Amino acid sequence: MFSFSFLFLFSFFFYYSLFRSVRWRVFRIKNFFFWRGEGLPAHLNQLLPTHRHCSIKVD
Repeated sequence: MFSFSFLFLFSFFFYYSLFRSVRWRVFRIKNFFFWRGEGLPAHLNQLLPTHRHCSIKVD
C-alpha cells in the first residue's frame, strides 16, 4: 500500500512538472513572436494549433 501511494505521488508530480514546463515554453514562444510584431490577432491565434503556428513562424 505504501509503495502504491508513493508511485502515485511520484507520477503526479512528474506529470505536473512536465505540464508546467510545456505551458511555460509555449507561453515564451508566443510572447517572443508577439514582441517581434509577427503575432497573429488573438482570435486567429486561438484557432491555430500551437505547434503548427510555431513551425510556420520559424520557417
